[in-house]
Amino acid sequence: MKDKDEVFKHLKVLSVLLLTSFITIFVVSKNSPFFYMNDWVDLNAFLTMGKSWGHGVIPYKDIFEQKGPILYFIFLLASKLSHTGYIGVYILESLFFTLTSFMLYKIGRLFLDKPKSYLFVFLSYIILTLSPYFKMGGSAEEFSYPAILLGIYYIFIFSKNGNKLSKTAYFIGGFAFSYIFWIKYTMIGSWLGFYLAIGLLLIWKKEFKELTRAVLLSLAGFLSLSTVICLYFFIVGGLSSLYKVYFYSNIVLYGSDVKASFVMKLVNAFKMFYNELNSQNLLFVIFILGFIWLFAQKRIIESLDEKIILIVSFLMLIITVYYGGADHIYYMLILLPFISLILLSPIYYMSFEKKVVPKLLGIFGVIIFLIMTTSYNRYDSKLFPNNATVQLGDYKDGPAQSKFAKIINKEKNPTLLNYDSLDLGFFQSSGIVPTNYYFERQNITDEKLPEMMQDQNDVINNKKTDFVVLRIARFAPADDNVPENIRNNYELVSMHDQKIEGREVCYLLYKAKK
Repeated sequence: MKDKDEVFKHLKVLSVLLLTSFITIFVVSKNSPFFYMNDWVDLNAFLTMGKSWGHGVIPYKDIFEQKGPILYFIFLLASKLSHTGYIGVYILESLFFTLTSFMLYKIGRLFLDKPKSYLFVFLSYIILTLSPYFKMGGSAEEFSYPAILLGIYYIFIFSKNGNKLSKTAYFIGGFAFSYIFWIKYTMIGSWLGFYLAIGLLLIWKKEFKELTRAVLLSLAGFLSLSTVICLYFFIVGGLSSLYKVYFYSNIVLYGSDVKASFVMKLVNAFKMFYNELNSQNLLFVIFILGFIWLFAQKRIIESLDEKIILIVSFLMLIITVYYGGADHIYYMLILLPFISLILLSPIYYMSFEKKVVPKLLGIFGVIIFLIMTTSYNRYDSKLFPNNATVQLGDYKDGPAQSKFAKIINKEKNPTLLNYDSLDLGFFQSSGIVPTNYYFERQNITDEKLPEMMQDQNDVINNKKTDFVVLRIARFAPADDNVPENIRNNYELVSMHDQKIEGREVCYLLYKAKK
């Protein structure tokens, strides 16, 4: 009976968090029906990979993109829910945010009562969806939030249980480590730090039995997922391609060209983190003061061991995220779960007793309003019809993605090339699966990967696709900015001006000449 009551309590909490998560993602993510579309190139690349996989095109072997297979599997599911739109991503994004919320609630309940734990969750929404880091929604970092927070939860549980975890916890921890590893391995730092810190701690305290138990059970959890993934790619003949694209190209081709020593790369990693944090002055001040308060008092972090494990996990995550030298604004996103911990101390000291439900509803409403009004995506929503991300100037029937899709789909079984740029969203809007290996141009130089543009130009020169889509700067003359081989083999059938990530561009649609 006690177990049933516990399950019912968890379901009640999950029901509340499911609703608040769907509402939060609705107002902040461009995958939701609140927006016309999501024009973020990374998100569209993930969708194209997922959709292609669902049509029998094997990632890495048959099509080139550099994120992990777990991420593409998530987007495979999203593509099944919505073949040409973004509602599938919105649903999965919201479900994962529900898991994120539940892990925040579980962390909160270690120190706070139920109302304050809900408050901790709701206030954390502001941090976890903070612009400019959140970007447009659907990032690999978002889908990794639950696993990162699980690691933080285990840090507290490990300390409270006398420097040990249950067998199940070690196994699940290893599984979560593997999950992140196969989404985007640069985000494994907090789990690496966790295992490094508890390993050294157990050695220091000569608890070798617990160390052996931790290693074996965590390894079993890690291998349970990793073995399935490797076995799948072995069976389909794509294991070597998995290594070449996911590991080699990310480490050797995609990384910074700057030659630096190990120490200098470490210094640079922390410098990049500092610069990102310092670019948002208010967040920087809150972060510094919040962490000082969190670590100075013993209401939340009680023991020295706990502090060491938490600090090592956080620092290791900074290192793995920024060590390669790349510095995209959304990289900061994966560090935000740690930053949300600074909310625990002030909430702990709050008086929160009378009229709890109305207060929580009011606070949540204010938080949603703050998220909406501070989001960099707010002017792209349907509250602003025909905004710049839909169309500019005299162009109508935008955005370009849906406008061009209508033209493309007049043909029977049309094929498409996304030329010389990351995925512009036309594969998603038209429902087309790419037919060439390099379906987009990655952020890799021609010197490092000459075959990428060779493949794209071979498609052009031999008219292997019915349509070609590309973008140029708005008002730029097409004759001077569109490659000659495209103009020789394809004819311009439509164009459309709109804004993407602050830039005004002109999308061009070309059709193969007869």
